Amino acid sequence: MTARGLPVEAGDRPMIDLLMPARSERLGSVPATAPPVVYPASVESGAHAIATPRAPDYVPVEEAAARLALTPMALRARCRRAARREGRRVVAHLGADVIAYKFGRSWRVHFPKCAT
Repeated sequence: MTARGLPVEAGDRPMIDLLMPARSERLGSVPATAPPVVYPASVESGAHAIATPRAPDYVPVEEAAARLALTPMALRARCRRAARREGRRVVAHLGADVIAYKFGRSWRVHFPKCAT
């Protein structure tokens, strides 16, 4: 009899053991220093091996100021005046879905995908 009360005959294993091998059997063949398995991406589908979420595109103040036809000093002043705390972040909504985020002492600006 097994721990679950299933009968075991000589040489036979219960169905549960056939579906899920014992922990020692699963981990016994994998060395502790084995590298992680990375499966190759399919070339036909164009899929990535591991789907990772993309981080928002943040632009430095100097580049954002040029796109907004402002000086960097004026853009920093606008960010400072429009700054609001949202949870643990400091965010400045500058209009037209343009948002500035404060990282430490510097600002980074996020433009919507349609505005380039």
